[in-house]
This record gives sequence, structure tokens and C-alpha cells, in this order.
Amino acid sequence: MDIRNWGIDKIMQLPDSMFGRRWPIMFADNIDTTVRSFYISEIALPEMFVIWEVFGWVPAIGGVIPTPLNIFFSFKLGDQLPTELTYGAMEPLFRGVNNIIIGERAFLPFSGVLHLRQPVQSSGRRICFRAYNAMAGSMNFQTGIVISSVPTEVPDWFLFR
Repeated sequence: MDIRNWGIDKIMQLPDSMFGRRWPIMFADNIDTTVRSFYISEIALPEMFVIWEVFGWVPAIGGVIPTPLNIFFSFKLGDQLPTELTYGAMEPLFRGVNNIIIGERAFLPFSGVLHLRQPVQSSGRRICFRAYNAMAGSMNFQTGIVISSVPTEVPDWFLFR
């Protein structure tokens, strides 16, 4: 059955299994002290998609556990690889999920997985990512999100159960 005319609130009430294939968009690098590094996903996102997970890994550096004021990440939606000047004007990917650090919505350093079920209107943009390291020494990190598209149809049997 075609559900393209359903509102997103109604679609988000469907069981997880109706959303189909999921795929990760990952970022990993090693950045030096006081460096802001910018990245952009290789693929354009579906017009509407669902974020299922945000994951990350930041190791201790020389036995020092990273803190929010010296390492942070942020995700935004954009059309091109950002710069320091253009990143601030991009649309944040997470509203209310992340913290404001140095005037920017940012994830604190974490190792693990945050489980979400968040719909996002992308308008065909890509995920842009910024990592900032204010600690002494270089920092390794791996982070990303797991997404799926929003279903446009469901099996007829599902509506009659």
C-alpha cells in the first residue's frame, strides 16, 4: 500500500522493520592539536531519512581522557566541504540532542552508541562533520551515523493485522 501521503508522525509509528536497509556514514581521522578538521559524506542523502544511531570512539591520549572543552564533534547538513567561515551557517543535524560548546552545537567526546529514531529532511544535502582537538598531541577518532530512507509503501497484510 502506498503511504507517500502519510504524515511523518504517522510513518514514524511503523515498526522498525518497515524502514528497510540501513547504512553507516562514517568519519575517521587523526588530527593534531588546535586543528579544526572538516569532512563531508561521499553520498547525497535521501530527501527524507531516519537517523537510527550515532556512534563514536575517542581513545584516551597519553592516559588522559578527553573532556568536552578540548575535543568535540558536530554534524551539519551542507552541499559542499565546509570551511571555518561556512560551517557556522549550515543547518545543524541534531537539534536539542547536542550541547553548546564554544558557541557551537557539539557532541561531547564519547565511545559508544546513541540510539535514536529521528526523521530528518535533507533536501538532498550531505552530512558535514567537524572535529576539533584542543588537547596536546594528536587525536584519533572514529564517528558516524546509521541511517535509512523513509518507507513509501508497506505490505497490504500489515494494515490488516
